[in-house]
Amino acid sequence: MKKNEGLVCLRVLAVISVVVGHLAADTNFMLGLFKVIYSYHIPLFVFISGYCFFYSMTDLNSIKDVVASKSVRLLFTLWMGRLFAILPEHLFLYKDVPWDINAILQYIAHDMPNEHLWYLQTLFIIMVIMYPFCKLSKKYKYLNVIVLFILAINFNYFGGLVAYHLELNYSFYFMLGFSVPNIIEPLYEKDGLYKVLRGGKKLIMYYRYRNNGIWSIFDSVPF
Repeated sequence: MKKNEGLVCLRVLAVISVVVGHLAADTNFMLGLFKVIYSYHIPLFVFISGYCFFYSMTDLNSIKDVVASKSVRLLFTLWMGRLFAILPEHLFLYKDVPWDINAILQYIAHDMPNEHLWYLQTLFIIMVIMYPFCKLSKKYKYLNVIVLFILAINFNYFGGLVAYHLELNYSFYFMLGFSVPNIIEPLYEKDGLYKVLRGGKKLIMYYRYRNNGIWSIFDSVPF
């Protein structure tokens, strides 16, 4: 994947947002800032992951390849974090896990939460679930739009009714990021985006004149 300065800036913004978002909230200003940050920082990370996933698919020929590749990068990192960060935290700080080998093994196998590392597991599930759609979407661009539409309505109608509603909700941002190199950038490079925007402006202006000639900000757009 070619170096994308815009993508680098988005990564920096996402990392800074996570750091600021985990600072102690002791003022009304910080509480307000946190609300803003928590409204976009995880969706932004997932969006970036979807963008990068488009280019990584050249080395991923099947779901087995996805599982093998992402298990090393995501699940291995998750388990290292659980064993060397979360487990010691509960043993030494919270002291809610007894110093007994059987209790510790039981905690690791069944009870240990992902806590702040939940994102890694969620992203792994999203990549496995969305891989078939991403693969087909590279060949059939319209499928990309259909999947985005279905995931969008999932927010309001299906998010709370399925077991993996969190993964499905964030899948929208993943596919949105995937759509940038799959659909939007090719349109822009072929000057097709200009034609799409110009056609959209004509539709908006037509709607305006059908509604008593109400002024539109789009009148000043130079296309």
